[in-house]
Formats: sequence, C-alpha cells, structure tokens
Amino acid sequence: MATSSNKVRVGVIGAGAIASHVHIPAFQSIPGVEVVAVADPKEGRAAEVARQHGIAHAFQDYRDLLAIGGLDVVSVCSPNAFHAEHSIAALEAGAHVLCEKPMALSTAEAMAMVEAAQRTGKLLMVGMTNRFRPELQALRRYVADGLLGELYYIKAGWLRRSGIPGYGSWFTTKRLAGGGCLLDIGVHFLDLALWIAGFPKPLSVCGVTFSKFGPRGKALGGWGADIHRGGTQVFDVEDLASAFIRLEGGAALVLEVSWASYVADGGEQYLRFLGTEGGAEMSSRFEPERPIRFYSERADVQFDAVLHTETVKMPHKLEIDHFLACVRGEAEPAIPLNQSVMVTQVLEAIYRSAESGQLVSIG
Repeated sequence: MATSSNKVRVGVIGAGAIASHVHIPAFQSIPGVEVVAVADPKEGRAAEVARQHGIAHAFQDYRDLLAIGGLDVVSVCSPNAFHAEHSIAALEAGAHVLCEKPMALSTAEAMAMVEAAQRTGKLLMVGMTNRFRPELQALRRYVADGLLGELYYIKAGWLRRSGIPGYGSWFTTKRLAGGGCLLDIGVHFLDLALWIAGFPKPLSVCGVTFSKFGPRGKALGGWGADIHRGGTQVFDVEDLASAFIRLEGGAALVLEVSWASYVADGGEQYLRFLGTEGGAEMSSRFEPERPIRFYSERADVQFDAVLHTETVKMPHKLEIDHFLACVRGEAEPAIPLNQSVMVTQVLEAIYRSAESGQLVSIG
C-alpha cells in the first residue's frame, strides 16, 4: 500500500468543522505530508478553509478535486449521505481513503465501498477515533486477557444535556445526515462496545428513537458549521436513541445516546462490561487521568482497582498517524472493514426497529 513517492499528497472532501479544525491540521503536522486541495459544495467555504490553512487548491465540486490527479490520500469529511459516493470515487481515482464515521447509511452502501477498495487495491479505513485512546486500549486488553471472565452484559452510552450540533446544519437534516445523534455520536460507543468485547456477532436489535428537544428549538450545542438558533430551522432527525442488542454467545448490549436530555452534570460518556470474573467501566465522570475502573474479588473479598493509563486530548492525530503508516505499508489497519460493515448493519437495524416497532434480526 505504499505511495509512489516520499511525499504524501492529500485531498480533503468536505470543509466543515471536523475537516478544518481536526483533519487538515493533523495531516499538516506530519512531516512528508502535504494537503494540496479541499472541496466543499457550500459556496466560498473551501476557499476560506484553503486560505486559513495555506492549501493551494479549493473547489466547490469534489470531482474537480479528484481530477487534479496525483493524490495519494483523500480524507472524506462530507455529510454522511455522501460517504459512499465520495469514498468510491476517490478509490477509483487511485487514492487511499480515510472516511469519517459512520461508514455509510446502509449495509448495501457499505458493501459497495468494500468492493471498490478490493477492486482498486487501495486502502479504505473508517475513522473510529476513540479506538486510539490509550485508556480504552487498556480496557480492551483487560477484556481480551480474560480478566473479566465470560462477558454477558454490556452498557454503552453518550448522553448530552445540550448538544444539538446546529439547527439547519446538515447534522439535523435527514436527507444529508441520514439520522441524528445515533449516527453522530452513538456510532462511537457502539463501535467501542463491540471492539472491546472482541466483536461478537450481533443477532437481533430492538431500538427506539425520540425527537423531543430539536423540534422545540432547545438544547443547541456548540458544534457544527452552520449553527442557527431557533426551532424554525430544519430538524427531522432523532435527538435520543436507545437499543437492546442480542449478541452471539448469549451476551447482551444496551446502547443509549442523546444530543439533548435532562441528565446530571451536562451529561456522561460511559462503557460498562460485566463478566463472570469481574467488571470494568469507563466514565467521563471519573478523574480525567484515571477514567477506567475494574471490579472483582480475591479470596472471597471484593476489591476495586483504578487503571493508570496515558490519556490524550487529540486521538484524531493518532488515528491519522496510523492511517498514514498503513498507506506507507508500515502497519495493518486497526479498523478492519468487516467491523465497520457490522457496525453499519446494527445502526441500520436500530432505525428499522424504531420505525416498525418490531424486533429486527441481523442476517
């Protein structure tokens, strides 16, 4: 998967907040990497981001970006509805692709992306940033080493008190985002729960979604490129989602996520794993430098332990460093495509279950 030259030339599709504040600076901080072009359909946005970051080319149409040729890497940061289209086009143009989460809006789209990567021989990786957090890698090792015994119950969630990412932004518009909080932040904790548990196969899903704050113009957050205040803007997605997921082997996973809800202390991020020999959890309410705790017993006496691990503020940088190492042939992708497809299957099943009110089986 190595590039044709020592210099890695990068193009970025989508010039919103995640691209301009995270991806572009991260790529530009790496020696031997040059961001040469950015594209965004909103008039003037690509040009402004290019000016801010010293990028040579700015386009309104992503096809013009791909047409300049010679791109080694394309970072797809466009709205969710275009992830498949933009990733496939970039792969076919001869670039390796780092695609923002979620992978796609449907399993069919996700499989089309996999087929394009296989056909072109190019690397495709979905950016699940939190896998690169050292404390969560430590938690995964605890589980993989069998310290919890047989896992049988998992809870994962991200509940925000006020975190709707901009009324009228693409995040709150279903035709562009495909969904709301579940696809925006829920995907992170679904992926983490399955990854830490060793990716047991999901068998069935019972899901519900609610939209209680957005339609009333409440709980605006500070993220999103097109923030508008007031409920007259488009909001046709969910602001809370929850699901009960049965896993192969008999375990169960409960997922809950919200952009807006009346919860304590502004909200919480958490992961909880219960096993026959111990339990472990991560919570944002714990000390920032010690967010992981382990619970078990020895000699019939219960004990608790706090895991001391390194923490990082910008795991995106670690993710992009890893992706480029894979491009250069120095590492194997830490986020295999079959796992990203499985996450897409579960997300799709949650929405189907919520819409139908029925249990949805996963094939």
